[in-house]
Amino acid sequence: MLMVITPEVQVVRGTIRVSMKTMIWLGITIGGTIGGWLGGMMDHGNWLGGWSILMSTIGSLLGVWAGYKVGKNIG
Repeated sequence: MLMVITPEVQVVRGTIRVSMKTMIWLGITIGGTIGGWLGGMMDHGNWLGGWSILMSTIGSLLGVWAGYKVGKNIG
């Protein structure tokens, strides 16, 4: 039985299948958020400062890599 929740998420016999695109977007979101938070903490709470933007960028790039790896292992 195949049930399509969204084009990227499918349920096949009780197992959820997630596309690599979804995993990469999750990695970008989580990595960018954590990186921006850490950068803001380094810059004494300045969430739009240079450290926050730099760390958010680095976190997003690491999130792309991690999302690709997870998507490749799941798929």
